[in-house]
Amino acid sequence: MTSDATDDRTIGRRGGAYVGLAAALSALVGFVVLIIAARALSPAENADFQVFWAALFAAFGVLSGLSMETTRTVTAAGPSGGGGPRVLLVGVGVALAAGALLTVTMPLWHDMLSTTPGSDGTWTTATALAGGVAGYALHSTLVGSLAGTRRWGLYAVTISAESSVRLLLVLGALALGTGIGGFAVGSAAAALTCVVVLLLSPSARRAAWTRAEEPTLPLVRRILAAFLAQGANAVLVVGFPVLLRITTPDEVMATSAPLLLAMTLTRAPLLVPLNAYQGVAVTHFVRNRHLGLRAALPVIRIILAVGAVGAGLAALLGPWLLDVVADGYRLPGYVLAGLTADAALIAVLTLTGALCQATTLHRWYLAGWLTATGSAFLALLLPLSLDTRTVVALALGPTLGIAVHLLGLRRARAPLAPPVEQRES
Repeated sequence: MTSDATDDRTIGRRGGAYVGLAAALSALVGFVVLIIAARALSPAENADFQVFWAALFAAFGVLSGLSMETTRTVTAAGPSGGGGPRVLLVGVGVALAAGALLTVTMPLWHDMLSTTPGSDGTWTTATALAGGVAGYALHSTLVGSLAGTRRWGLYAVTISAESSVRLLLVLGALALGTGIGGFAVGSAAAALTCVVVLLLSPSARRAAWTRAEEPTLPLVRRILAAFLAQGANAVLVVGFPVLLRITTPDEVMATSAPLLLAMTLTRAPLLVPLNAYQGVAVTHFVRNRHLGLRAALPVIRIILAVGAVGAGLAALLGPWLLDVVADGYRLPGYVLAGLTADAALIAVLTLTGALCQATTLHRWYLAGWLTATGSAFLALLLPLSLDTRTVVALALGPTLGIAVHLLGLRRARAPLAPPVEQRES
C-alpha cells in the first residue's frame, strides 16, 4: 500500500472506503465487547468493567492528541519532511514516560477503577491500564504519521488490526473464564498491535521515521497542549463515567450499568467512525486551513442531521433495543434520545477543535475543551436524578465548548497559507 501523496485530494475513494471499513469494524468491536461484558459479568462487575473501559479509552483519548499533532506536523512538513525530530522517536519517548508515570502513581488511583475499593482485582486492571497506555502512545504515533503521509490503506489496516485483536483477546478471556481481569488485560493489550505492524511493514516504518515540521521544543509544547485538550476531550467523551463515579454515591453508581451502557451505545455510531476519520479530518483541515470554518461546515451539517434523526429513532426504538442487548437493562426513551443528541454535539465539538488545532489556534482549541469539560462537571453537581443530570451535562458542556472554538476561529486575524506541498505544486 503506497502513499497517496501524489494525488491532490486529501483522500481518494479507495482510501475513504478503507477508512470507512476500519471505522465500522472499530464500532462493531466496541459494541460486541460491551455486550459480552454485560452478559458474562454481574451488574456490579459490569459497572466496574465499564469504569475501567472508560478510564482506558479516556487515556487513549488523551494520547490521540499525539496522533493529531503527528498528523498536523507531518502534513505541514510536506513529502520531503521537515527539520524536526523523527516522529517515531517522539512516540517512544511519550510511551516510556506515560507508562512510567502511571506505574509509579498506581497506588494513588487504582481503587478508583472499582465500586468496591480495596479489591485485589483493581491491581490487575490498573496494571493493564498502564501497559495499554504505553502501547497506545506508539499506536497514536504510527496512525498519525500514516495519516500525515496519506497512506490511508495502511492507516485503515492498523486501526482494524488493533480492534480485531481486542475482540480476539476478549473472546479468549471469556472462553477461559477469567472474569473482569481477563477482559481488562485483553482490552488494553490490543494497543500493542502497532508493534507488529511496524515490524511487518516497511511502509509503516518509513512513515513513522518521517521528520516533524518544527524543532523538538516547539513540537513538544504543542503536543502537551494537545494532551491537555484531548484530556478534557477524553474525560467528556469516554471518561464521563469516571466523572459520574466521583459525583455519585456508591450505592447509586452500582445501579448505573444501564445508563453507562446506553451512553456508549448511543455515541458509538457517530463518535467511533469520527475517531477513525480524525486523521483524515486533520489532514484535510491543514491542507485547507486558508478556508477556516468553511472547511468543516459540510461535515458539521451532516452530523447535526444524523443526530436529529438518531435522537428520534432512539426515543422510539431505544428502550426495546437496550433490553435486547442486555436483558433487564431499561431506560426511558427520552433519556436515550437526549444521549443521542448529546453525542452529535460532542462530534461537532470534536470537529471544531480539530479545525482550531489544524489552524494552529492551540489556545482556543484547549480553551474550548476545558470549557466543555468543566461546565459538564459542574452540571453533574445539580440536585437532579442521575439520568437527567447526565443528559444535561452532556448537552451544556459541548455547546459552550463549540461556542469558544467558533469565537477563536472568528477572531483569527488572517487566513493561513496552504501547507508546503500545495505551495510548491
